[in-house]
Amino acid sequence: EADWYYPDTSVWGYTAGNMLGCDECGLWVHSGCSNLTRKDYDHISSGKHPIYSDEFLCRRCCQQRCHDLVEALRKEDKMLLFAIPVTEDVAGPTYHDIIKKPMDLQTMSKKVKGGKYQNYAWVREDFELMVLNALTFNRFYSKFWNEADRFYHDCTEIVFKVKGKSAPPGMYKDLVLECFRQAEKERKNEEQRTQKDDTTEKKDLVAGSQVTKITLPALRPSPDQQSCVPFKEIMLKPIEGHFCSWMESCFICGSSGASDTMLFCVDCGEAFHSFCVNAPIHSMGASSVSGWRCPNCKICEISGEVPQDELKMLFCEMCDRAFTTDRIEPPLSGAPQGLWICGQCVDCTSCKNTSEKNGISLKFWSRDPHKCYRCGGCEGLVEEYTTTMTCTVSGRLLRKDGDDIIQCKKCMKYVHIECDSVAAAAALKKGGNSSQSGSGSKYECKSCRQKKCAQA
Repeated sequence: EADWYYPDTSVWGYTAGNMLGCDECGLWVHSGCSNLTRKDYDHISSGKHPIYSDEFLCRRCCQQRCHDLVEALRKEDKMLLFAIPVTEDVAGPTYHDIIKKPMDLQTMSKKVKGGKYQNYAWVREDFELMVLNALTFNRFYSKFWNEADRFYHDCTEIVFKVKGKSAPPGMYKDLVLECFRQAEKERKNEEQRTQKDDTTEKKDLVAGSQVTKITLPALRPSPDQQSCVPFKEIMLKPIEGHFCSWMESCFICGSSGASDTMLFCVDCGEAFHSFCVNAPIHSMGASSVSGWRCPNCKICEISGEVPQDELKMLFCEMCDRAFTTDRIEPPLSGAPQGLWICGQCVDCTSCKNTSEKNGISLKFWSRDPHKCYRCGGCEGLVEEYTTTMTCTVSGRLLRKDGDDIIQCKKCMKYVHIECDSVAAAAALKKGGNSSQSGSGSKYECKSCRQKKCAQA
């Protein structure tokens, strides 16, 4: 089959004197075309080769024999335990930590079609590796361990002694047999541990009336509060529980589907579908997802507590964080109509988030995700509060506890320091502590100064 081959070649392995006859189809094949070395050829000729001395097959017949062996193994797989590759969803996240060389019948079929097996002894080696993985991962004498035991012995007796008689045991046979020996040893140890000893007396018979009786108290109710959201209890069979124990299930609906929409509570660890708890997962950032709290664990993000009146709790429409109405700035008496966005989720397009000199605070909020409080994001909700919190010079909103404002000693109104040069000078004299009361500040706003000049 070599491209350079010609009838009169003298290269070893491609001459008429180096040919072998296929025991299946009767055709003759060059040793070189079968990937055999001179040493292999000499061993075959002397009858010492471990595989080909009993039966030699050409490439085509070898591939067909490998296919027949894999199909025979597939028929013996009664529980479909070896049918497809084992995934972590089925066996658990530790499977690939324990099994370093996974193998299954589907992978073996692909290797047959791709011509990866040069002889069917390699099929037996992968068969033993497949059984070794099942015996290693599963507990002794469990359901799957017993099936791997049966599969190994039945295939060895039925499949390989009939269709693969020339395939010697592979490199994994000793490890498989060692698993069987360890299992038998553990079984005997367990029998000795649990055997009944009729020669001993029970301690109650020896001590008699001196044995003190203990009365256990009644079980106390759980100190945990009942869930504030409905949840579903699902009864599973043992086999279903084995597979579902590795899966995350929604606390409310009990389903493990739509895992890409699941949120995990940072406090209790329970899983919830975002649509089951009405959480805005598509607008939540990575920090919001990692720090998300379920309805049972919600607390005020400012105080870290749950208010006595839970009607005072507000939830951000973009990150689902909770806040108390009397802790935010500006404060609210109750839940407002429409959107309510916490300050961490506001991205102001007007001031580019530069109006807050001290940075964003947990107390801040807005009703518009693209407009902060100072740029009018709270209009229509806090007019009573903002009436006295407007700069008399620029007309922009300010915060009462901010360090960028100063109060007029006459009209008691506030002004941004940057809006009035006189205010800046007064703040400088006060050592930068500009948010002064009327009694401690000598500053007069621009309007009061103009009135004073007009009266003079």
